[in-house]
Amino acid sequence: MTVEDSDKKSDGTPTILTYELRRNPCVFSGDEKQDASRWLKDFERIASYNHWDDQMKLANVVFYLADTARLWFDNNEGDFTNWAAFQESLEKTFCRIEENRRQAERLLQTRAQLPGESSESYIQDVLSLCKRVNQSMPENEKIAHLMKGINEELYQILLVQDYSTKKDLVERCRQIENLRRRRITKEKFQRLPNISAASSGLEEDDLKSLVRTLVREEIQRFLPKVQDLQYGLESAADVASIVRDEVMQALSPLSTHKDEIPLPYDVRLRQGYNRDEYKEAPPSTT
Repeated sequence: MTVEDSDKKSDGTPTILTYELRRNPCVFSGDEKQDASRWLKDFERIASYNHWDDQMKLANVVFYLADTARLWFDNNEGDFTNWAAFQESLEKTFCRIEENRRQAERLLQTRAQLPGESSESYIQDVLSLCKRVNQSMPENEKIAHLMKGINEELYQILLVQDYSTKKDLVERCRQIENLRRRRITKEKFQRLPNISAASSGLEEDDLKSLVRTLVREEIQRFLPKVQDLQYGLESAADVASIVRDEVMQALSPLSTHKDEIPLPYDVRLRQGYNRDEYKEAPPSTT
């Protein structure tokens, strides 16, 4: 502010001077785990905030390169006559667009909402993968990818309505999440006023002890009935005899309907039958 400008302030209003802080891009090392396309996009955004033109971007970019990326820049610096040439060379060397697209496609096919993950986190991650797979992916495909991995409770609620755009689906998910946060939930077990809540570890031990006690009581109550039944049973031999008689009795009707077929003579001899018993009767004389 100049002296003339300060003289013009006749009302005594204090003047506040503000300074625009410079933003620094993150360092790109050329590592395979780094997304070169994302880094380049962030660099362009920060350069725009810092009011860098193409010449300033080319002059400053070397300070945000390290390791392999810095060696690559030093080896090819003469080819970077302008920012567009640098950008094109960086994309060809480090971006690996097709490989990243295939990786994003694999992740998208198996992406599902994790236990404890908010719907907002899941939705934004799926939409990011959709963008990496296809910049112009249709809305119905995005909705299908969102629906196939969302948790079961939200899926059942969203299933009753058709959504033409992902925006409608996302807004509905946010409404459901907001309603869920406002809902008053009660404890499953009512505690006495003078009993404080125990830690999760103690509650688990108490529950195990309670289950053991109940099982013991049920077994003790059931054992006398079992013992009474055991006292009334016959010996094992008697039980086997009873079973054998019952089986024979059940099968006996099947054999009564058949005519008894006499055994052959040689079989009867082997089984110890009396020969005289089976001698043919002499022919009768009239």
